Amino acid sequence: MRGYVSITTFVFGTGRVGKPLADTLNFLGFKVVVADPNPDLVSRDIFPYSLRRLSGDIERVAREIGSMVREGDVVFVTHGEPEADYVVTREALGSKALYVGLLGSRRKVIEFIKRLINDGVPRDVLVKRLRAPVGIDIGAETPEEIAMSIAAELVAMLRGVEVRGLSIVKDYLSGKVQASAF
Repeated sequence: MRGYVSITTFVFGTGRVGKPLADTLNFLGFKVVVADPNPDLVSRDIFPYSLRRLSGDIERVAREIGSMVREGDVVFVTHGEPEADYVVTREALGSKALYVGLLGSRRKVIEFIKRLINDGVPRDVLVKRLRAPVGIDIGAETPEEIAMSIAAELVAMLRGVEVRGLSIVKDYLSGKVQASAF
C-alpha cells in the first residue's frame, strides 16, 4: 500500500498553488478532494484522481468540506480571496481535521487569527490545528515549490519530525510576534 491512503486532503482553491498542491498530494499517495467556487476549475479533466469535486456557493462548499472531514484528515486553504478563505478556514477549524493549512501573507494570517478569536474559535484550537502561513521555509517562489513546501510540512508532521514551518500562529498568540512587525 502506497503513501498515506487513510488520510484525505481537502484542497480549497484550485488555481495557481492549489493545482500543483493537489497534484503533489496525489503523487504522495494522499486521497484528494478539490473545491473551488468556480466549477470549471474542479473538472474531472483537470483532477481525474480527485475523490470529489466541490464547487459553487462558498458557504455551502465550506459546510460540505466540514461535514466530510474525518479525524486525521487535513484541509488546505489556497484560494486567495480573503472572505472565501476565511469562511472555509473557520468551518474547517470546527471540523475534525488534524490540521488546517492556510496559504497567505503574515498580515493576512494575523487578521484571520484576530477575526477567528472574535468569532469564538478557542486559542488552543488555533495553536494546535492552524498552520498559517502553511509550509516550511525552502525559499519557495514558484507555485510548484510552494506546493512542495506545504506537502513537506505535512509529511514531516505525520512522520513526527520537528521542522521549522512558516506558521506564526503560536508565536503571535504567545506574544513573541507583534502585528506591527508586518
